[in-house]
Amino acid sequence: MPILYSAVFRGVTNVADFSTIPGNFNAVAKEYLTKASRNDGKYTYVVEGTTFNFFTKDGTTFLCVADEGYGRILPAAYLDKLAADWTAEIGEKLPKDGVREGQLTATYSKRIKNLVDQITASPEQFSKIQAVQQKVNVAKDVMLKNMETMMIRQEKLDTMVDKSDGLLDAASQFQSSGKKLRTHMWWNNFKIKIIIGAAVLLLLLILFLVICFSAVHCFSSSSSPNSTPNLSPTQVPSPPPSAG
Repeated sequence: MPILYSAVFRGVTNVADFSTIPGNFNAVAKEYLTKASRNDGKYTYVVEGTTFNFFTKDGTTFLCVADEGYGRILPAAYLDKLAADWTAEIGEKLPKDGVREGQLTATYSKRIKNLVDQITASPEQFSKIQAVQQKVNVAKDVMLKNMETMMIRQEKLDTMVDKSDGLLDAASQFQSSGKKLRTHMWWNNFKIKIIIGAAVLLLLLILFLVICFSAVHCFSSSSSPNSTPNLSPTQVPSPPPSAG
């Protein structure tokens, strides 16, 4: 049979169980419950050719013991079915604290037996359901990973865009600073040229004035146009003799 033993626990208290063959499954299960019931989820332990499959959900732990040859898919599908049935039939009717060992054995153990009989009669239905569920879970995991990858890429793109904007701003500031620097340098060169030109003109003027007033009287004439020669009487020429 696929399922050898099945039970429902609150903490380490066995609320209800069903066994197809005799064995100390309950005692062995309680040794692992302290590990399996800490967090929600599914856990599997291999013990002497059998698998102890646990499914903890909202403080309730569901267990099925199966032959190791049946693998993990069939026990996992059975646990999903058992958990759904427990939620529908018991739900919040059973308090979370103060439960007794075997408190629902007389009532809920029959439902566990029915589920074990169903999986024994048609295990392919449970395995197909679990296979589909696994494909859905795989697809969901792939989608989540893809979304995570896209988010990481988007963050990198945003970072690159921010860096590009920063570089553009820096380039614009550099270009503006370059224009201001070129203008400043042009004015400095222009001022230097004006100063040099003025210095050259001043030097030429000084040289011109020095030359004029030291060697040659540039602004005085050698003779006056209104002056007449001063001739003495002895220098007056005599008139020529008359002819006859």
